Amino acid sequence: MKKVLIVTYYWPPSGGPGVQRWVKFVKYLKLKGWEPIVYTPENPSYNFKDNSLIKDIPDDITVIKQKIWEPYKIFKKLLFFKKGDKIKYEGFISSQGGSSSFLFKLSFFIRSNLFIPDSRKYWIKPSVKFLKTYIEKNNIPLVVTTGPPHSMHIIGMKLKQSLKSIKWIADFRDPWTSIYYFNDLKLSKFAKKIHIKLESKVLNKCDKAIVVTKSMNESLKSKGINKGVTITNGYDEEDIKNHKSTNRDKTFSVVHTGNINVLENNDALWRAFSEALNENKNLKNHLKIKLAGKLDASVINSINKYKLNDYVEILGYLPHKKIIELQSKAQLLLLILSQVSSTKYILTGKIFEYLAAKRPIFAIAPYNGEVDKIIKENKAGEVADFNETGKFKQIITSYFNDFLNDEIKNIDNQVEKYSRSSLTSELIECFETELKS
Repeated sequence: MKKVLIVTYYWPPSGGPGVQRWVKFVKYLKLKGWEPIVYTPENPSYNFKDNSLIKDIPDDITVIKQKIWEPYKIFKKLLFFKKGDKIKYEGFISSQGGSSSFLFKLSFFIRSNLFIPDSRKYWIKPSVKFLKTYIEKNNIPLVVTTGPPHSMHIIGMKLKQSLKSIKWIADFRDPWTSIYYFNDLKLSKFAKKIHIKLESKVLNKCDKAIVVTKSMNESLKSKGINKGVTITNGYDEEDIKNHKSTNRDKTFSVVHTGNINVLENNDALWRAFSEALNENKNLKNHLKIKLAGKLDASVINSINKYKLNDYVEILGYLPHKKIIELQSKAQLLLLILSQVSSTKYILTGKIFEYLAAKRPIFAIAPYNGEVDKIIKENKAGEVADFNETGKFKQIITSYFNDFLNDEIKNIDNQVEKYSRSSLTSELIECFETELKS
């Protein structure tokens, strides 16, 4: 049985989308005859926990856990954080913090400029020391690092430098310096230069770079990196099948799953809902907007501004099992992308579960971007650009009329190529090609 060592910060009971990619890969690698060995922190700082994902971990795989030191506790003491306050994590841009926005801005600046590539950097040295011995002792030919956090890739790079015989694949769930919020990290020129240099080193020294969209791969090629392999995110058929016969909501439910940050909050959308309600009195008797995930304060402000409180159900963070159920029961699935120039290259992971739910999708995304293309390819719903209030209202009203006439049917799309099982087969092909080279 072929062995592969996977270095990941996120692992159950961590919740959120970042953990699911490799939990599912590990599950299907084992089923397809590989021996995945997972290396992950023993005492990580997770923003969300989701014990329901533990069921996906095969009973007979090796999970190695080593302690990690992270600076958050010291941060909290030095900056006088109250109990329960959270320091900003990678990937979430917020309009305001907790007890003191100044303290959160200060913590954000320190994290961005002193902890490069991220605050997990202190795990690099002890991990490399431990894994060098472990890899040699257990004859492991292949190492995969998955980021963010990109410190995982630095571990892979240092292992590759020390152990010439191994193959190292860097999996980028998100871009590094080209991610949409990179310029919002308040980086000094010096810090930005270090990030760019580290990213370049990782991309040049890895044997393969796996990315999640074609656009990310094209971006690598533009930098002279021709070792990219595109393997998207996807959905797990085993998660979906239990909800295929789920009864639909009796209300006109418009469901959004996942966090909504300040860059994703769309004032024109909430205005469109408000205008549609004022123009169609019947809509008031049926509309229910369900939001599952962490919401930036700006979202709550918009809901209050347009007096939508009676029509919005704020569900907070939910276990993945509940998310799948919510998607399957929805009348209409809502997808909101960030209002930044790079958004057209983003293919958010949840779109694959939306497609697998086979419910129509209302997406706010750039035309001719990754999301627009995949929705059109699968005839899965409607797309409107960021500030098209009139079109938003037209889409909402059209689907509501279909709801009243019982004409919202399941989308007849063929999305099996995005199943976790199919994607794992692509991953194995990448592994085997690299081991033969």
